[in-house]
Amino acid sequence: AFAFPHLGDALLSPTGLAYLLTGVAFGFVYVVTGSLTGAMVSHALQSCYAFAQILYFGHGEHTVSPVLWVLVVACPVLVFLVARALYAILPKESAAR
Repeated sequence: AFAFPHLGDALLSPTGLAYLLTGVAFGFVYVVTGSLTGAMVSHALQSCYAFAQILYFGHGEHTVSPVLWVLVVACPVLVFLVARALYAILPKESAAR
């Protein structure tokens, strides 16, 4: 289900397999941790890694926006701060599930 909105009709391509495996990995994180937040943080960190590759290797002949540099460098910090904020806001009962 993770791959469908990302790929559409290209689901049976090699890229589709990569998205399928990524979805399985995020599902595994959910099963192991029992927390959707863990899977969401994993997805955010994986996205940061993917954007960092674009910054390092470039994206064809196009220049990479400085905004993307800031987002990639700040992404782990932003994920941490959002997770802390959610932990502070959510009732403690739901955090234990």
